[in-house]
Amino acid sequence: MIYIIAKLIFSIFCKIYFRLEVNGADNVPKNGGVLVASNHSSFLDPVIVGVGISRQTYFLTKQSLFEIPILGLLIRALHTIPIRRSMVSVSTFKELIKSLHSKKAIILFPEGTRSIDGKLGQGKIGVGMLALKADVPIVPAYIDGAIKAFPKRGKWIQPKKIRVVFGKPIIPKRKSRDAALQRLYYHEISAQVMESINSLKENIAW
Repeated sequence: MIYIIAKLIFSIFCKIYFRLEVNGADNVPKNGGVLVASNHSSFLDPVIVGVGISRQTYFLTKQSLFEIPILGLLIRALHTIPIRRSMVSVSTFKELIKSLHSKKAIILFPEGTRSIDGKLGQGKIGVGMLALKADVPIVPAYIDGAIKAFPKRGKWIQPKKIRVVFGKPIIPKRKSRDAALQRLYYHEISAQVMESINSLKENIAW
């Protein structure tokens, strides 16, 4: 109930304050486990992606953020999974796989940290590994404008226009059970995800 109310409030706020526009939300499966992989340049990103999707979502966040009064309340209300030092432990990884098998939608930021200048970084191996082990699709997403509204070193949230677009799902398929080849494939999937996000960025003109 808290999540539903919070999401409604944030959705209204984003549409009014940021004039939020959403495109391609139908690309996110309405049922079943799914990873939504987005670029990351602002604290606002999880909220923007979350309100852009009709179904309930979950996302990872640093444990330290829970200690920030207002932000801590916000992320608690929006189904957060705490991690320490931007590293996913084995137990957390297993919990994520369990959540995906339970047909949950999880938002991830493959770059692992927020971009200062908005440029896309290299995707971490985790998104590919998680998708393959949980056997779920990955939906790429690109957020435009959040860095202007609240950049990494920003102190105030500005009323800048924000847009988010969701791309077609990427469906990873296991190629080999050899450990060394599997790791290469994790990297390949992660690179494919970042390429898809970059493609959304280059074509975001609506």
